[in-house]
Amino acid sequence: MDRSSASPHRRRWLRSSGLALALTLGACSLVPGYDQPKIQAPAAWRNQSASVTPAAVSSDETASIMASAGSDMLSDHWWTAYGSDELDRLVATARDDNHDLLAAMRRIDQARAQSHAAAAPLFPTVEADAGSSRSGTGQSADVSVSYNAGLSVGYELDLWGKNRAALEGADASFQSSVYNAAATDLVLQDEVVTTYLALLALGDRLAVAQSNLKDSEDTLNLVEIRFKEGAASALDVAQQRQQVASTRATIPSLQNQYDQDQAALALLLGLPPAALKIEQASLDSVGLPAIAANLPSTLLERRPDVRKADADLRAANAQIGVTRADFLPTIQLTGSGGLASNALTAFLQPESALYNLAASLMAPLFDGGLRQANYDQSVARFKELAETYQQTALTAFRDVEVALAAQRSSADQEAALKESADQAQAALTLANLLYREGAADLLTVLDAQRAQLQAQDSLVQARLARLQALADLAKAMGGGWQDNQVVARL
Repeated sequence: MDRSSASPHRRRWLRSSGLALALTLGACSLVPGYDQPKIQAPAAWRNQSASVTPAAVSSDETASIMASAGSDMLSDHWWTAYGSDELDRLVATARDDNHDLLAAMRRIDQARAQSHAAAAPLFPTVEADAGSSRSGTGQSADVSVSYNAGLSVGYELDLWGKNRAALEGADASFQSSVYNAAATDLVLQDEVVTTYLALLALGDRLAVAQSNLKDSEDTLNLVEIRFKEGAASALDVAQQRQQVASTRATIPSLQNQYDQDQAALALLLGLPPAALKIEQASLDSVGLPAIAANLPSTLLERRPDVRKADADLRAANAQIGVTRADFLPTIQLTGSGGLASNALTAFLQPESALYNLAASLMAPLFDGGLRQANYDQSVARFKELAETYQQTALTAFRDVEVALAAQRSSADQEAALKESADQAQAALTLANLLYREGAADLLTVLDAQRAQLQAQDSLVQARLARLQALADLAKAMGGGWQDNQVVARL
């Protein structure tokens, strides 16, 4: 039957059938079904102590326990559990001004733009053009003038879901950039907290050294008086002077460490070292947060680095669909329409209208193995990132176990060193008393001085280790990070 004689019903049926076929083909997808690699979470933490909530409780119960304990260590402002206004201010400044974190935020902007660009092929391209031209020959008065205006439309049928797969991969990469910024933010929080605590500890250690220097100098004055009175020897004087010099020598080293940590903290805050102002507070001014550990299974949902690894894996999975589609034909639809006339007065008349419709099919025949190589590469990339995801998850569990062990051991060590420091102070007081009464020699005093200095210094370091272990545990557990935290700051 001639097309001109086809009934209107048949023509409508043909058009409807063609549209249905295009939509059906367009619904195809060559992206493999995504299965997140299985990670067996531990039933309980091996190094869990009494201060950590058992892993058997639910998330709601954990939140209740944390609230009753007055701790928000795993909230989105976990560092406030230390009870330090200065620390709160420093962390807030770092999160606003740290350049590594700001760079991570800008990478989110790039990934969002790439996602928008990946969505563009799903829509037609439309272009407009208009113009006029004049033509003639030699000295002839005959001049030809023509006018034209039109629109051209192009659209590639996404028969195999290639463009949608590319968009799916771009969206996953965007999510990966968000999780990467969240991981950077979480690490920054931990570094600010631990560096600040180290500064306070160095201030305490300097105070201990200076106090012991003062005590040593007082003892030296006593020894020199006794030497003049003939009650002490020149050896006693030399030994005590050596003790004073030795104690004084510890101060420059501690001051140097303090200056280095202060510079490191300033860098975290996006400041030059000279602009950083720190109150000369003590570790005693910092509270000891209570910790409530959540379920091991929720660790994989809360750690942004694990979420990033999952997003990277999803993007790689989508890329497999893109490289699969490259093996199949593509259909490009083009159309153009407009007006053209040699007389401006007739430009808008129906007879000046024109149009053109076309469809082209391209099918791969031979490319020297390029498409196969791209497909093989995308599959290998997916397998690589699957291993990376599992390693990241296992690292997360490792981090928690290490932090829990450090928390427990540092608490035990601090308790023991507290007893040691108390006994060392009592021993030094007694040694000084006996020396003044002539019932003990100077060597006993020197030994007591050294023991007391070492015990007090070790106690400060043990306190620092315990406070930093708590910060590392919060970081290992993912802090209180939530999906919308980084996006809300953009």
